[in-house]
Amino acid sequence: MNDNGFTLIELLATIVILGIITAMSFPVLRKISEDSMNKKLKTYANSVESSAKLYIDSYSEDLFGRDKSGIVCLTYDELKSKSLIKDISDNDISCNSNKTIVQVTKLGDAYTYDVQLGCTNSKNSDESNLIIFPKNSNLKCETSSTTLKYDLNVSPGKYTDNDKNRSAVTVTLSSDTGINNKYNEIYYSWTLNPNNGNDTWNKLNFDIPSADQQKKDLILNKISEVVVKKQLILPEKTGKWYLKIEVRSLQNAAGDNLLTEKQNKQYGPYTIDRDKPTINGVTISSKDSSYNSKAVNVTINATDHNKFTVDKDLKYCVSENKDSCSSYSTGNVKSYDFSGEYDGQKRILYVWVKDNANNISKSSGTVYSVARTHKIIYHTNGASMIGRSSDTCLVLANGSCRSITMPSITPKSDWSTIGWSTNSDSQSAEYSPNKTYKEIVLNSDLNLYAITRKSISIYFDYNAGTHKNFKSIVLGNGSRPNNNFSKECYFYNGKASSCDVTTPNINLGKNNLGAPGIRSQAISEFFKKIVWRPVGSNREYRIGQVFSTTSSITLKPYLEVKDEYKRSGKVIAYSSNPTNVWIRKSYVLDSGIENDGAGNQKYGVTCNNKEFILTGNYGIVSGEIWFEGYTNHGSLKTKQDEFSADNTCKKRVPSRGNGWSTSVLLVHK
Repeated sequence: MNDNGFTLIELLATIVILGIITAMSFPVLRKISEDSMNKKLKTYANSVESSAKLYIDSYSEDLFGRDKSGIVCLTYDELKSKSLIKDISDNDISCNSNKTIVQVTKLGDAYTYDVQLGCTNSKNSDESNLIIFPKNSNLKCETSSTTLKYDLNVSPGKYTDNDKNRSAVTVTLSSDTGINNKYNEIYYSWTLNPNNGNDTWNKLNFDIPSADQQKKDLILNKISEVVVKKQLILPEKTGKWYLKIEVRSLQNAAGDNLLTEKQNKQYGPYTIDRDKPTINGVTISSKDSSYNSKAVNVTINATDHNKFTVDKDLKYCVSENKDSCSSYSTGNVKSYDFSGEYDGQKRILYVWVKDNANNISKSSGTVYSVARTHKIIYHTNGASMIGRSSDTCLVLANGSCRSITMPSITPKSDWSTIGWSTNSDSQSAEYSPNKTYKEIVLNSDLNLYAITRKSISIYFDYNAGTHKNFKSIVLGNGSRPNNNFSKECYFYNGKASSCDVTTPNINLGKNNLGAPGIRSQAISEFFKKIVWRPVGSNREYRIGQVFSTTSSITLKPYLEVKDEYKRSGKVIAYSSNPTNVWIRKSYVLDSGIENDGAGNQKYGVTCNNKEFILTGNYGIVSGEIWFEGYTNHGSLKTKQDEFSADNTCKKRVPSRGNGWSTSVLLVHK
C-alpha cells in the first residue's frame, strides 16, 4: 500500500483470501441450517404424535374394536378435522400434507406411534421439493381402517428346467402385529400331481419368539414386523414336484385371528434331479508321445441322466486326492499335471462328474505311470576338471534317455582326453565329451568316469650313435642300416606309473673288419663296451637290459673300442667287402667339411700329404659325421688321378653300379 491506496495485486490477493474463507464457511453454515431445520421438524413431529395420542384416547374402540389389536394410519387431515392439530408452517415451510402420517399399532393394551412428516415450501408445493422426516421413513398407509394381516412367501417359488437345484426352499411368514407361537396351524405337502387330491400333509413348525418378546420388539423397539422362516427339504425322488401350503389358523402376538377362513397356496414346479451321472470310462494320455510325462490329457466319458431337458452341461473335476475335488468346469477333456518327481511310480487319478442338479459321481481311480528318471553321475577319475557333476536322464518310452550332452573333460598337464566310460579303469571311451546322445538306455543310475591318457615314447636311434675316441659311427645290418626302434607306453586316468623297456640289440653287422696290420675278425672283438645311452645323460643300459622310465627319452648307441685298438691319428674302416677298401698307411683327419658344389658333402683325409675325398650320401647328425652305408653313386678317390708309384696309398676304385657298402665307419678323432 502507498499513499495513493491499494495496488491492484494487493486487491486481488485480498479478494482471493476472502473467497477461500467464504468457501470454507459454507459447510459449517449448511450444517447449522440443517441442524436448525431438524430441531424444528422434530418439534413438529412431537406435536403430531401428541395429537395422535389424543385421537386414540377418544376413538380407540371405534378404530380397533373392543380388545382387538391392529394398525391404523391417521393423516394430518383426520387430526385437523377433530381440531387436534393446528397448521404446521413456519418461514415458508408447511407440513400440512397427506404425507404427514401417524401409524398407530395396538397390541393388547399397548400402543406405538410412528410419525412421518411430509413438508414442502409453502410458495412451491411441488412434490419434487418434498421433505420427508425422518429421512428414511417409508410409511405408506393412507387409510384409517384397522388392518390385521400376514404374509406367507416361498423362495424360490419354482425352479426353471435348467436349475434342477437341490437346495432347500424357504418359507417366510411375517406379520406387523406379530405371530402367535402357540395357536397356528400351517401345513405343507409335496406332490408330483397337484390335481389328484391325495396329498400327504405335514405341519410346518416355525421357530417363533414368545408373545412378550414380540410385543416388546413391536412396541418398544418399533420394529415394523415379526418375520420367521422355515426351510423345507426337497423330496429324494427325481421328478417335477409342487409344494402346497395350507394355512388353517393363524393368530398374532396378542391372540387376534389373522384370517377368517382357511387359505391354500401352491408353488412350483420344482424340477428335482436326484440321479447321479454315470462315468463310463476315463482315459489318461501323455501330452508328449515319446514318454509318459507328468502333463497329461484326461478324457472322461460320462452320461447325464437329465430327464427333463436336453441340457447335458456336465462339469468335471480331476484330482489325485481321493476325498475331494473343488475345481469343476465344463468340457470332458481336462489338462492335468501330476505332482511329484519322475520316479516311474504308478499314480492314481480320480475323476468327479457333477450335473447341474449338483449330483456328483466319483470314479474309482485310474492308474497312470509317469516316466522314470535316472541320474548320470560324472566322476573326474584323475582328470583335472569336468564340465558338471551330474545329469538327470528322462527315460523315454523306448527306454532311452531324452537327449544328453556329455560334459567336457579337462585333463591334467601332459595328459590327453579320451572320453567317458562306465569303467573307471577303462582305456577306451564309450561316449565323447561335448557330444549329444539320444539313445542311452538306462535301467538305473549311471556312473561315468573321465578317461584320460598320458603317453611316453622310448626311442632307440641307431643312426646317431655316440662313442668314445671316435668322431662318428654308422651301424647297419648287412648292406643296410638297422631300422630305428621305438616303444610307446600309455598311462590312464591319472594313474601314472613306470614304463618297462628292454633295450634292443646293437647289430654291428655280420662281416669282419679289415684294417692295416690287423687281421680280419668279428666286429664285436674290437669293442670293450657296446651299450645304449639316453641323450644328454651318461647313464648306460646294456643290450637286453630291462629298465623303467616315467618320461619320454631317446637313446643312442655308445661304443668304446678296446684299448689295444686305440691308435692315435688312425682311421679304422670296416667294409662288408674288405677287398673294396684297404688302407696301407695311417690317415690323419684333415680339417673341416666342405661342399663340392654339386650338393654332396665331402669328408677329407690325407695320405702322405695327398688328400682323399669320401663322396656320396653323407650327412651331419648332432655334429657328428655319418655314412648312410649303401651307395651306388659315390667312390673314394683323390684329387689326383693316381696314387703315388711307391704304392704307399693305394685304393681300388669300384665300378659304378656294383658299388660297395659299409656297415661301420669309424673315424678317429
